[in-house]
Amino acid sequence: MNEAEVTASERPTSKRPPKKSYPAKSSKSQPNPDLKAQVPFPGIESVMHGNGAVAHVMEHVCDGVIGYPITPSTEISEIYEAYRASGGINVWDRRPFFFEPEGEHSAQSGAMGAALTGGKYISNASSSQGILYGLESHFVTAGKKIGGFVLQIAARVVSQSVVGLAEERLRNWRMLRFLNGQPVQEMEKHHRDELQQWKQRYQDLIGRHEQDLDSIAKG
Repeated sequence: MNEAEVTASERPTSKRPPKKSYPAKSSKSQPNPDLKAQVPFPGIESVMHGNGAVAHVMEHVCDGVIGYPITPSTEISEIYEAYRASGGINVWDRRPFFFEPEGEHSAQSGAMGAALTGGKYISNASSSQGILYGLESHFVTAGKKIGGFVLQIAARVVSQSVVGLAEERLRNWRMLRFLNGQPVQEMEKHHRDELQQWKQRYQDLIGRHEQDLDSIAKG
């Protein structure tokens, strides 16, 4: 008798566990009337926006914040500083610190230094142009492989021009690319000659103006 002629009743059966029966699920889950009784740590109900939620965590965790204001992340540092200034302490039983330097580049450098010198969970908050301004310090921070540092980013698009003056300045930039130093030298000579011409025109203009004043005085 070959294998193909073995009937189903003659084949050896493996020991399989009995199938479990599950109750049918209802189409709609019933509301829980006593949710707090089943949650061991229900917490405190509160309504806050994103910046407030970030600041709330920073207040209780961060040893310090070094930041510079830039929309829309300014509010994070403001809420944190209000808590700190009112006498708040963090979970490490320490009084946190806050420092505002002269710009985003210094803010990131200072935060990196604070983390390297023993600060626990040092933080900085920035966005858009502020991140680009401090980009050098961000690369250095990543290279140092610092543990316990958090950069809070309130994301928004990088503005091409904030005000009309900035837009006008952007128009005045020109980028030139040279393969060697010869064009640079020629351009420098060209600018020197052009500057000398403008000086000569200015002197001629002053001379004519003085002549006009003399003629008026003699008049």
